[in-house]
Amino acid sequence: MSRIRIEGLLAAFPKLVGTGKQHTYVETENVRYVYQPIELLYLLLVTNKQSNILEDLDTLRLLSKLVPEYAPSLDEEGVCKMAFELIFAFDEAISLGHKENVTVAQVKQYCEMESHEERLHKLLMQSKINETKDVMKRKASEIDKSKIEKNRGDKGGFMAMSGPRRIESSFSDMSISSNSGGFGSGSGFGLSSDVESFSSKSKGRPPSTATAPSKGLGLKDPNRPFPTGQNDVNLIKWRIQGMNEASLPLTVNCWPTVSGSETFVNIEYEAFETFDLQNVLITIPLPASREPPSVRQIDGEWRYDARNSTLEWSILLVDNTNRSGSMEFVVPPADPSSFFPIAIKFTAANTFSDVKVGNVIPIRGGPPPKYAQRIQLIADNYEVV
Repeated sequence: MSRIRIEGLLAAFPKLVGTGKQHTYVETENVRYVYQPIELLYLLLVTNKQSNILEDLDTLRLLSKLVPEYAPSLDEEGVCKMAFELIFAFDEAISLGHKENVTVAQVKQYCEMESHEERLHKLLMQSKINETKDVMKRKASEIDKSKIEKNRGDKGGFMAMSGPRRIESSFSDMSISSNSGGFGSGSGFGLSSDVESFSSKSKGRPPSTATAPSKGLGLKDPNRPFPTGQNDVNLIKWRIQGMNEASLPLTVNCWPTVSGSETFVNIEYEAFETFDLQNVLITIPLPASREPPSVRQIDGEWRYDARNSTLEWSILLVDNTNRSGSMEFVVPPADPSSFFPIAIKFTAANTFSDVKVGNVIPIRGGPPPKYAQRIQLIADNYEVV
């Protein structure tokens, strides 16, 4: 029976129903309505005219006993609230249009057994997810240890950002000096600060003998012009040493779980409150496949790159409204390690040190030149392995 046919029969029922009877039926040219009032509602059974009305009444009696077992109240709100539970119970009582030889207790037992199996499946899935989390934590711990050992060996830092557009420092009130013609005028420049030089403070080196201000390491030859037209000119290099995961602008966790003929992959991101991130792009490698992944849920947008076999998850802006987010997708069965390393790109309008250009001072006198500054944090190499 088609859906349109069922909707038409139900729409015709209120015009045919009578009042004043507890158990009754109405026959039309093609079907028989067997119904029973329940409070302000009707429990309705639609059959053909050739069916045994005694069996129909027996079926209606069983269904009328099931409704109070599942519905908290015998009104429209209570029945709608437990609609799926009632459908499952009715399905146990009626099979292929005929009443099953079951009791109310047996129907409840069958439904509970089905729920029990579902709970077991969920527990199994959660167990696999927890196991994957433990593996990822162990890998992260091993990576942290290897980074610490490497830092001890080369005395390097965790992060280095340089260039005129990516300057970070732990000092404040710092100024960059140049002549009146600006950086490209052919004269030298210097750095000045109200605190001691970073290099002389940390490494014990004497200050530079150049003509630049005594508290700032400027060009060794002030007569040489500033190297304009170059993208990466190292003015200041600032490093963070001993940085922990809680200080990162963005953290990403990924949990692949193989279940039967599918692999469920859950990915979550969490952003540090100090930074508002723009143009976040998380690129997940995928096993080679002709079909794109099935994305079940996502906070943001996604794109499948078939040529590189990667899934790109993009979030235009991460601020106080979406400090965390998640994505879930499904692919054919695959080794969990095939989803790593995950590459991450983003930018931010502020930096760890929050250093800014205070002013530009010509070394040889003259009016200060006009300048504009742009502060930006850029993730050059940011991976989850």
